[in-house]
Amino acid sequence: SSREIDDHGYCGPLPFVKMSVTVSQEAYRTMILHATSHSTKPVHGILVGSTSDDGVAVENAFPICHETPTRPLLDMAEALVEAKLVDDNSSNAIVGWFISPEILSERVSDPVAMRVASVLPKSTDDGVLLVLQNEEIGLLASDDKITAAECIQGFGKDFGKQWTKALEVSILDEQSSAESTRKEIVNGRKIEDLTDHWQNGGSSPWHPIVT
Repeated sequence: SSREIDDHGYCGPLPFVKMSVTVSQEAYRTMILHATSHSTKPVHGILVGSTSDDGVAVENAFPICHETPTRPLLDMAEALVEAKLVDDNSSNAIVGWFISPEILSERVSDPVAMRVASVLPKSTDDGVLLVLQNEEIGLLASDDKITAAECIQGFGKDFGKQWTKALEVSILDEQSSAESTRKEIVNGRKIEDLTDHWQNGGSSPWHPIVT
């Protein structure tokens, strides 16, 4: 492990600092509704935000597909998101990937999501992989004791560059995020991802901030 030498010549392990991920209300809503819109399939998407010494701030989530993503799809999605950021003169960048596993009880990411997150440009040592927790999302609509943060598990890269390092996830305006998203789930609100958008001939909205 990493070690440091103090003023007295002591060489010991560096103090462990758990990286945190802060998720905006809009990004949270998009990810959860993407998962519930395709509840029997795996969903994948791009995370946009910023990084700092304090961790990662996820400002937006772009729903990409509800199937195993291919490399051409990844390249196109990445290009569209980056073009939108440039058009908006945004200081944000791609900071990671999110997934909702196909299997209801699966609580960690699968190898596909890990590979996808690794090829995104900003998913380096400070990137994040967010895994949606399907069982908690299923309870969110009917149980007000489920908190917004319980529906997401965050991972960063360990020393071996594998996505196994657990991250602390917090949701901005957590109670409001849970309540508003709960209402949308109950009302049957659906979010169309990029593959839906293409299948509909581009006539349907893909993302609220993408036209």
